[in-house]
Amino acid sequence: MSILAEDHLSSDHDRRPGLSASDVMELMPQKYPFRYVDAIREIDESHVVAQYTFKDDEWFYKGHFPDGAVTPGVILLEAMAQVGLVLQGLYLLGLHLTFEQIKRYRAVFTEAQAEWLEPVRPGETVVITSQLKAWRHQRIRAVVRMVDSQERIVAVAQIAGKGIEWPNASS
Repeated sequence: MSILAEDHLSSDHDRRPGLSASDVMELMPQKYPFRYVDAIREIDESHVVAQYTFKDDEWFYKGHFPDGAVTPGVILLEAMAQVGLVLQGLYLLGLHLTFEQIKRYRAVFTEAQAEWLEPVRPGETVVITSQLKAWRHQRIRAVVRMVDSQERIVAVAQIAGKGIEWPNASS
């Protein structure tokens, strides 16, 4: 069963199975200015669809490149990892742990094979779709695709990471 972002399930954070899209967004440890997810459109045990709009005043545009800003590939990869590793991992942890226990985990990015196909300019909204390939012992692998508002494929990647308990994480 897929949970759509507009679904409003019980507000009890410790219920199982699964977390709502808003629960997952609340648990996401990345914050401004390093959060590249505005909304989750869909999330379930096998996939995530999310979106982000690259604002005109993002911190990295001043230097990349001042005469014709373009989003750095490493930022696109980070956005893809936040969807395919962080959001998916949080959802999967929610199938087995309480909301408070999940707060102690962080996804550590371990591997990527990526290809960038189109530039992403300031003001562009992208949709990031991740398909889970493997989840075992809190290790995650996913294939992630990013498309722009014209539905052109901007980037594709196979990414991997691991969920670890984080020292000093709020619980």
